[in-house]
Amino acid sequence: MPITLSPAWRLAGGASVFGMRGVGFDEDSELLLVESAGGKDVFDAATGERVAHDPEAGSTFAEEVRLESHGIGPLDGKIIRVGGTFGGGLPLMTLDGWAVELVHHAWPHVASLVLVPPGASLWDDAKARNCSKLAETEAPLAYGFSHTGQSLVLAHSHTLEMWTRA
Repeated sequence: MPITLSPAWRLAGGASVFGMRGVGFDEDSELLLVESAGGKDVFDAATGERVAHDPEAGSTFAEEVRLESHGIGPLDGKIIRVGGTFGGGLPLMTLDGWAVELVHHAWPHVASLVLVPPGASLWDDAKARNCSKLAETEAPLAYGFSHTGQSLVLAHSHTLEMWTRA
């Protein structure tokens, strides 16, 4: 499998976020809410830019059972579904057929996050040619697409990586 990214996607950016607990995308944009020990942040996943930070926002979910969190900054007044420490997850497929898969090489230590284009399959050699390894990872907190299908995130307890369509 190639380790270069599909030309349809590009790395938008990354950030260090200490004590990350959960992430979630706005339903209508590429804005990503991040909850951590240092409060809450909002990132624009299309650019990788941090657009809001509130250290006083607290690091607890609005509803830990429903995995929802109150937005800040440009997401103020919105409730965002999150995945992370308490469970949940992000979409693993887009409406137009892109998918992301976590493949363990030496479970539980090493895994690859792989971007799978429409019509491709990791499990069929003839269809795996266009799959792209995005990252080597250990114990991701959350990974998946925005609701629009235009962005993709990989979150760990301390780092965040974001990709967007080229």
